Amino acid sequence: MTLPSAQRYGFVRLVNRSGVWAADPDYVVNVNVPQHLRPLAASISGPSYLPNYNGTWTASVSGGQPAYTYLWEYQLECSGGARDAGGSTTNNPRGGVGTNDVNCDEWYYGGTQASFTRTFWQNANLRLTVRDAANGSAVSSKYISVPGGGGGAFASQAATSQEALAKQDMPVAYALRAAQPNPFASSTLIQYDLPEATYVRLTVYDMTGREVARLVDEEKGAGYHAASFDAKGISSGVYLYRLNAGAFKQTGRLVLLK
Repeated sequence: MTLPSAQRYGFVRLVNRSGVWAADPDYVVNVNVPQHLRPLAASISGPSYLPNYNGTWTASVSGGQPAYTYLWEYQLECSGGARDAGGSTTNNPRGGVGTNDVNCDEWYYGGTQASFTRTFWQNANLRLTVRDAANGSAVSSKYISVPGGGGGAFASQAATSQEALAKQDMPVAYALRAAQPNPFASSTLIQYDLPEATYVRLTVYDMTGREVARLVDEEKGAGYHAASFDAKGISSGVYLYRLNAGAFKQTGRLVLLK
């Protein structure tokens, strides 16, 4: 039996030879559709209000084709209220910064695990992007509020606490992380750590040494960063990705399977 659509699941109603719907409930057949035929969906489980400023959130995923990869991001709220949790993604440091220094328009990298834990001293938007093995994607967002919202007399305390937290979160060494997913079918995420601000070049090469894509070519601040490699229009094969950050150089391998 072939289902007309992956979204039409639950039951199939049979018809007789004349094309008339069967009225007899005995002719109604329940169908358990395999999970990989259901559309990929994601949601964030966890608190919306943090009375103690600390919280843990977990990705809830259904449908799609396992295995899943996760990308957590957050956007700190400045005076003027919350913004839409949508918008473009920029790869910025994971660590928070003081309320006087935060860029209110940017999304900060939070991690790639199935759960995310952080202390927030300001109201924030939290965003989760999930990808499956077929390169399908689903996005979920949640607004996080804290006592006082991080404004008014609370701002000075929040700034001091955020700066201390930022220092605690900063990487202590340069590192180039394994791409996720890898092997991949369409796009993959490459993460790297910078213990200090420096000029960064992240490049993808084929096995002949020809440059295929330049993902990053600019000054980056200290912190945890990530860049996405979209392999649209590139043939299957083995590729190398190379990070040049100051005097630090490291290379990783990618396997593209289409």
